[in-house]
Amino acid sequence: MKTFILSLSIACIATQALAVTDFGRDGGRPITSNDIAGKTICWSNGWVRAYFAANGVYTDNRHHPGKWYVPEPGVLKVGNWIRSTEILPDGRLHVYKFCIYCDNRDIESWGTKN
Repeated sequence: MKTFILSLSIACIATQALAVTDFGRDGGRPITSNDIAGKTICWSNGWVRAYFAANGVYTDNRHHPGKWYVPEPGVLKVGNWIRSTEILPDGRLHVYKFCIYCDNRDIESWGTKN
């Protein structure tokens, strides 16, 4: 049990460190609510067109309705997921997460506002 807790603690520290060091490398700035309120985002994976209503309601073409908000600059929370999110100089969104359950790799997506 002690080994598991130590491994989990190290993984959490590594996750936080990677998220901080990788995020912002493209000269972006942290997202704010005003950046996406009332906007539809088309993501680079081609699957999701997400609508971030100004009243905090979230809908997408995968039928995942929910609520969205930005609890602090650079953090986007939609339903149960939380992602580091930035606005790049060209206006695109860059979403980053380190996935410990995905072979310890980065998962990144880019979105364009419509």
